[in-house]
Amino acid sequence: MSDILSKDIMQTEANAYNSDNSDESESDVAITWYPGDGICPPTARFNDCCQSKYIEWKEAFGHQDQCPLISQTRAFFGLLKNVPLFLHEPPKHLKILGRPKSFLTLRSSLCIRTTDHPSCTQPEKSIDFLQCLGSPKPVTYKTAETRFHEISFAGHTLRSGYFTSIVLAWSYIISCRWVEILQQAGEDKDSFWPIVTEGRWKALVKRPDGTFHSPWMLRKEGTKGKQTNWTLVSPNSSLAFDILLSSCVLEGLEAECIVGLASVLILISRHMPPPTFAPPVSIPTSPILPSSMPSIFTELFQSIDKCIFLSSTQDALDSLLCSAFFDPSIPCNLLGAASLGITKALSAPNADSIDYQQLLNAVTSKSPHLSILWAAAICNDQANSLLNMAVSRANEFQTSYFIRPNISVPWSPAPPFGVTPVQNCSLEVRAHLAHQHRPISWNIYWILDSGERILAGENHPAAAIQVHNMCGPGPLDQVNELHFANRDAADEQSEVATSRLFNWHRDYDDGIWLDDGSGDIGLIRRLQAHAWISDPFGDSIGDEPVEEPTHRELCTESVLRWISDVEKSQ
Repeated sequence: MSDILSKDIMQTEANAYNSDNSDESESDVAITWYPGDGICPPTARFNDCCQSKYIEWKEAFGHQDQCPLISQTRAFFGLLKNVPLFLHEPPKHLKILGRPKSFLTLRSSLCIRTTDHPSCTQPEKSIDFLQCLGSPKPVTYKTAETRFHEISFAGHTLRSGYFTSIVLAWSYIISCRWVEILQQAGEDKDSFWPIVTEGRWKALVKRPDGTFHSPWMLRKEGTKGKQTNWTLVSPNSSLAFDILLSSCVLEGLEAECIVGLASVLILISRHMPPPTFAPPVSIPTSPILPSSMPSIFTELFQSIDKCIFLSSTQDALDSLLCSAFFDPSIPCNLLGAASLGITKALSAPNADSIDYQQLLNAVTSKSPHLSILWAAAICNDQANSLLNMAVSRANEFQTSYFIRPNISVPWSPAPPFGVTPVQNCSLEVRAHLAHQHRPISWNIYWILDSGERILAGENHPAAAIQVHNMCGPGPLDQVNELHFANRDAADEQSEVATSRLFNWHRDYDDGIWLDDGSGDIGLIRRLQAHAWISDPFGDSIGDEPVEEPTHRELCTESVLRWISDVEKSQ
C-alpha cells in the first residue's frame, strides 16, 4: 500500500494531530487513529487533496452564468437520451405492489453487460429497481413570506411568486399525464390558474389494493381536503401545457417554466425535506398562440413521459444531482478532504454557508446537463439537504459486485485506496480479473408476477466515466496557508465512506487484506483492526494480540479442493 509509512513518520503525524486537537487528546476518549497511520491519509496528502478541489471548484464558479437557456435545456435533453417512456406498452400481469396507505410500486430490472470476454460465465449483471406509480397522499409544501435563495439562471433572475404558480401548474400537468397513462381522469380549461394555485383538483387511481394519488400532486401544508362535490373530467395535459406556456412566453417567464418542471420532478425524493416556496402570484391567462411558441418547449413537452420515468425511479434524480461532486479518482479515505475543499470554494466570503449562486454557476460550468435540476433544488429550498447527503449517493461498482448475482450495492461513492496483490484476491475475483468487467451496455426488463422477465426496450451503450489524476501536487506554501477548521468533520466523512466500502467487501468477499507485499505482518494486523475499517457491528478482534495456533492439523481434502479451484481459475 502506497500510504503505509514508517513508524517514525506515523508517530510524527500523530503528535502533530494531537497538538492540533489538544482539548480532545486530554479527554477521556482515546484517539485510536491519526493522520498517516496507514489508513488515514497524512496531513500533507489531506491538504493537497483539499486544495486541489478548492482550486478546481473556485475556477468553475468563476465562469459567469452566461450559458443560454436553450443550451442548458438541450443539455438536459441529453440527460434523457435512451431513458424509456413511463409505463410504455407494459405486458400483462406486471409485478405491481401496493396496499392501502402505502406507495404503489413497480419492480423492473436493469441488465448491464460488463464484459465481452468469451470465457466469462458472468458477462451480465441484473439490478432490480423500483418505480413509484402512486402515493398514499399528496406531497405538501411550506410557504415563506421572505425572499430566499434568489438566484439568476441563464441570465434571468427567477421571480419567486411566479415560480410557485408555475410549479403548481407543472404539478397539475404531470399529474394529468399520469392519469392519462393510467387511464383515469382530471382537467378543466376556463379557470386553469385558479384551479392549480388554489389546489382545486385531485388526480387519483383506484385499484383493488387501494386508492393512490399522483406522486407529483402538490398541496400547501395544512390544506384540508373537505371538498366533496368533485366532478369527474377527462385529463388533457397537452391543453394544460399550452395554457402554461402561452402565459410564460408572454410574461417573460421561460426560465421559471423550465426550472419549474424540474422542481416537480424531484418532489418524490425519499431523501429531501418538503419544498418551501413563496406564496403564489397570479399569472394572467393569455390566448394560446402556437405559431409563436419556441420549438424547444415543444420538445420539452414531448419528453414529459421520459421525465416521469426518471422521476418515478427510486433514487435516480438524487443520484444524478449528487453526481455533480463525484470524482472516481478520490479514494474513500480522502472523500472528506475533497468535500471540504469544495465547500470552502463555494462558501460565501467570511461565512460557513454555501453561496447558492456560486454553486449553480460551478455546476453549470462543470456539468451543464445538471444545471436545471440544481436550480430547481435551490428554488425548492432543498439544496442544503443534497449537499449534506452527497457523500452517500454515487456508487462505485467493482468486480466483486458485477460477478455476483444477488448482492447489495456498496454504500460508498469512492473506490478503495492502495493496491492488492493478485494472490490475495479471492479465487472468484481472480478468475474474472482478465475479463475487465465494466459497464458496456444496458437494457431494461419488465418483471411479471410469475417472476418472468420480458425485455422492455432496446440495448443501449453505457457512457464511459473519465478518470483524471487525483489531487495533483499543489504549491506547498498555498497548502500550508490553508486553515481547515472543519478537519474533524472531514475526517468523519472519510471514515464513513471507508468503513462502508471495506465492510461491504468484508460481507461479500471475505474482507480486504491490507498486505501490498511491502509491509510487515505485525503492522498489517494492526491496520486490519483500524477504527475506519473494522466491523462496528462485529466482534472486536483488535483488542487482543493475535496468537499463532500451537498445533495444526492438515486437511488433505481441503488442500486438494483448493488446488483444483486454482487450476480452474487459471
